Amino acid sequence: MLFTLDTLNTKDKHSTNINGKNDELSKTSLSTSNIFSENHKIFMNKGLSIIGLNIVTLLGKIDELKHLLLNNTIDIVALNETRLNNSITDNIQNINGYDIYRKDRNREGGGVAFFVNNNGGFTHSVRYDLMHNELEMIILEIKKPQNKPILIIAWYRPPNSELKLFEYVEHVLENIECGNREIIMIGDMNCDILSANPTCYTQRINEIAKNFHLKQLISEPTRITKNSRTIIDHIYSSFPEKISTSGVLHTGMSDHSIIYAIIGKEEKIKHNHKFRISRTYKHFDENQFKSDMENVPWHEITIYSNVDDALDDFENKFLTIANLHAPSKKKRVRHKNSPWLTKEVLQLMHERDRTKKRASKEESSQIWDDGPGICL
Repeated sequence: MLFTLDTLNTKDKHSTNINGKNDELSKTSLSTSNIFSENHKIFMNKGLSIIGLNIVTLLGKIDELKHLLLNNTIDIVALNETRLNNSITDNIQNINGYDIYRKDRNREGGGVAFFVNNNGGFTHSVRYDLMHNELEMIILEIKKPQNKPILIIAWYRPPNSELKLFEYVEHVLENIECGNREIIMIGDMNCDILSANPTCYTQRINEIAKNFHLKQLISEPTRITKNSRTIIDHIYSSFPEKISTSGVLHTGMSDHSIIYAIIGKEEKIKHNHKFRISRTYKHFDENQFKSDMENVPWHEITIYSNVDDALDDFENKFLTIANLHAPSKKKRVRHKNSPWLTKEVLQLMHERDRTKKRASKEESSQIWDDGPGICL
């Protein structure tokens, strides 16, 4: 679902990242999903999972994002700087099992999007009535059975944008507050709350959080370069006591890291997976198979006057031998993945993510100079 934003033309500070070529994947493949496999307990049996990322051009990262989502149980993904326009259709950005909602600016910068799990045990809808035309923002309403609705706000504030944008955000929050709703606001605010000398923008976002009783959950740097560490990607909650866990996951998919929060501790609804029946030929012996088939009393089929009975007898005789030599097995059908994500590419992605994680922990410029390339 697409709705455009033509009023914002602010150039962004980030350069476009285009990820490389991508083979068939399995859940245990090396990839960006490793950042989650190392923290797999975070996203298992916990409640409503939300992640946010300034992806710095969605079009070049869609296959890596698809691999991440198809191998992890994530309910809501909020993306900033999608850099899309109406020439890029939803079909190009499609991820099986997820609905997409977009608010585009242009291919040069900006834009926000949601990917929402359509099998997560909740209903969802976009609250157009609460959104402001001047903001790169989407407001999503989530309804779980026997629970009050939750509003998830994905907001991207361009760097060096006018202070007036904060007034628009206040208007949005005032309208929401009238309904006494639970709020999660997530995105790249470009306000470094880690800085000892906060800018006027940071002071304004802090003021808004205080006035509307929103607690900021992220305390670890979310954008790390060779020369800087900043917390500009934020998650705000109006009911922080309902957040079971939150934090940062470092990935080389972008120059920003993933931020996340889990609301509640309910058991996740199990997905209805699809399965197919296939045969295994691991121990198949063609000569023995032919020999056993020749010894079947096929002449017995001719005694039936009813053709259906004859067919049933034939199938029973044939399948008895077939199951002995090539037994059938039930196999889960996995989603189709990008065929160009080869094992070698996945290995490089894994090395990239490990390097960024290491760089986030060690303040050493040598890692940036010698690493395999933290952002591809």
